[in-house]
Parts: sequence; structure tokens; C-alpha cells
Amino acid sequence: MSRSWDDPAEGTWSLHFYSEQAIHSVASQVISNLTVGTYQLIASIQGELKGNEPKAMLRVKVGDDIYETGATLDGWRNWQTPIVQFELTGDTTKNVTIEIELQGDAGSWGTIDDIRLIQSAVPTSPSEEGTEPEETTPSEEGTEPEVTKPSEKDTGTESTKSIEDEKQDSEKVVERTSNQKNEPKAESLPKTGSRGSMKLVLLGSLLLSICGIIVVKTIIARKSRVDG
Repeated sequence: MSRSWDDPAEGTWSLHFYSEQAIHSVASQVISNLTVGTYQLIASIQGELKGNEPKAMLRVKVGDDIYETGATLDGWRNWQTPIVQFELTGDTTKNVTIEIELQGDAGSWGTIDDIRLIQSAVPTSPSEEGTEPEETTPSEEGTEPEVTKPSEKDTGTESTKSIEDEKQDSEKVVERTSNQKNEPKAESLPKTGSRGSMKLVLLGSLLLSICGIIVVKTIIARKSRVDG
């Protein structure tokens, strides 16, 4: 493997490999002083590994722990992007070793480029980790959901009466109509008002009658005088 300008995924340079003999090579690098958190190691690789058991592995070593994933090479410019995810814990910084291992028969070739180590998440603080979920109060747990009664609009009915009530109302209307037909029509009476008003009317009529009598007697007396 050599640093070359052949077929980079990005930029100008890449890690190129080719051999007329069987190949089994490992490229590695140590990354120091990493803080705690979750990380991803990503690489881009293309080419062809010949043989019955070809191998292209992307690997991370953290002490005695090993995290790795494989890639299947599928020809020129068909870039594969294997990803290894791992987590660093504890209170001190860590050193990790990243590796790319290649194994194939004679005539294997390809390119490795764009290798990135990314911190994808920062752990939460102890106070946030120890926070317990909020508990509901007994009143909230024991409270039954309120059942709302459907309105007339919701049920599509215009009245809350049952069918039996409507039937009874219809029978009453028919009976009342029949009684009205059989009863004799009462003669309409003039509106006389209150009893006090009736007394005033009668008194007025009586006075008019007396005045009429007096007028008639006066006329008769004058006529008798004239004739005599």
C-alpha cells in the first residue's frame, strides 16, 4: 500500500494498493486523548480483492476491546463506506487504534480514502442520568375520564323524547281535538272589563234614563200650557 494520487474519493491523495502476489496488509494509526462519548469510524474503499476468501476490514481497538466491520469490494469507483461505532466510558481520556486490513490473491487492487473518526454523541451529566421520571399523583391515577353526553347535534335527533312518549303525546292531541269537535260552541260574550267598570256603565245608563224622563215630562208640560 502506498500514498498515491490514484482514484481518490475526495481531494488529491489516497491510500492505494496493488500486488502481483497475494496480499495481506494492515494500515493503522493511533488516536490519542479522546474524551468519553460515542464515536463512529468511517472509511471509503473501492476496488477488487481476488481469491476465495478476500477480506477488507475496518477495525477499532480500545485496550482489549475490538470493534470491527467488513466491506465487500465491487469494482472501480463503486465506493463502499463501512462504519464502526463504539463508546468510550470512564473519567479519563483514551487512546484508540484504528486499522484497515486487506487480504486477497495476486492481482488484487483498490483505494482507501476519506477516513474519519467522528464523535456522534456526548454522554449526559450524572444529574441528568439520575433523574427519575415524574410520577403522577394519586388523584390523577384514580381519576376516571369524564364521559361527555352526546348532544342532540351529535346524535342527529331533534328531540330527547322516547318513541313511547311521542306516541302518548300524539294520542293526547287526537283526544283533545275530538273533544273540541263534540263540545258546543260558546257564544262570544262582549268584553265588559272589571266589575267596577260595569257599575259605572249601569249608573250612567240609569242617569241617562232619568234625564230622558225629565226631558219628556218637560216637553209634555210645555205643550199642555200652550194648548191651554
